[in-house]
Amino acid sequence: MGYAIGKARVVIPGNIEMLTAAVKSFKHGEVLITTMTQPNMVPIMSRSSAIVTDEGGLTSHAAIIARELNVPCVVGTKAATKIFKSGDQLEVDAVKGIVSKI
Repeated sequence: MGYAIGKARVVIPGNIEMLTAAVKSFKHGEVLITTMTQPNMVPIMSRSSAIVTDEGGLTSHAAIIARELNVPCVVGTKAATKIFKSGDQLEVDAVKGIVSKI
């Protein structure tokens, strides 16, 4: 499973208010856009249709949890949180490593 379409939701883990609100309101099928993931984000990750991070590699938290959850994941984009906004409709092709706004 390396492909997903969904609405973007930008969640910055350093912003505790944003993270707390996202844990409560993140909808099933949204695409998680974040700088990097951390263990307290797993409830969000389990509801996401895809995960996209600015940082990380093959052994990053996001990549490992995405494999466990069978969720497409693109890590190390460097700028996803700056390019995409919450509500953007995205296409994520994790096989090719491409995230596109549609």
